[in-house]
Amino acid sequence: MRSPSCSAPACSISARKAASSLGALGAVAGAVLLPSLGWFSLPVAILCGAVAGSFACTIPAALRLRFGASEMVTSLVLNYAFLFLGLFVLNYVIRDPAAGGMMSLKIPPDAKLDRLLAGTRLNSGSIIAVLACIAGGIWLYWTRSGLNIRIAGSSPGFANHLGLPLKRIVMRAQIVGGLVAGMAGALEVLGLHARFAWLDLPGYGWTGLVVAILARENPFLLIPSALFLGFVQVGGDLLARNMNIPTEVVGLVTAAIMVGATASVIHNHPTVLRLIRNLRNRDADQAAVQPGVQA
Repeated sequence: MRSPSCSAPACSISARKAASSLGALGAVAGAVLLPSLGWFSLPVAILCGAVAGSFACTIPAALRLRFGASEMVTSLVLNYAFLFLGLFVLNYVIRDPAAGGMMSLKIPPDAKLDRLLAGTRLNSGSIIAVLACIAGGIWLYWTRSGLNIRIAGSSPGFANHLGLPLKRIVMRAQIVGGLVAGMAGALEVLGLHARFAWLDLPGYGWTGLVVAILARENPFLLIPSALFLGFVQVGGDLLARNMNIPTEVVGLVTAAIMVGATASVIHNHPTVLRLIRNLRNRDADQAAVQPGVQA
């Protein structure tokens, strides 16, 4: 299981894209800069990645609460700031001069995730991702703070009417989302790569958005949703190599799935249902009045 399944619980996608990249870089920095701690090196590296991701997501939330700035706009702007911050750290702090490119020092073996099946890329990060989804579901549906977050997310006005500390809830959600996104980036690089190499943005934030929409923002459904989307992407790659089908077809299929899932969510929204009901009632009234007008 790759990092999209773990980054899907995050809420603000633009901020989470930067958080995932900073999480991967933070994990590598923690692994190569800190002294060897034996078996404890791996959890320390993951923690460094989670903290870096949380830092990236806390700033847009703080700007929203302090100045009322849209977190979507600020996260889009900060995305590039965090990108170049990461490139600075990679180029001047953890770069390997002998690598011949924008690559970090090699990750120590103590900080690598174990492979679960020989000959595959399946590693122990999959177990951590599954546990993160289960823990997120338990937190959201069986704890008071999780209930407050769901109320504040679905109806901020109602949450304010109940007297809930809206600012604290928003900040808590951003911090937790950043921790998860940063951990996702850490699991990606510590489980699948020998070092951090800068090539391009992988786009896991948008993949996580698709998974979250398919799962209806239910953490317990993230795992099958991530597996389904992963099968679609891998199957598309196989078709592209074996049958010369353009790789853009996979993007079109993914877009169609996203449009269908989004349309279903929008159609079931109470406001949309109320609007549809009002339009139907108006049409029925017009149909009832029309025979009298003709007479």
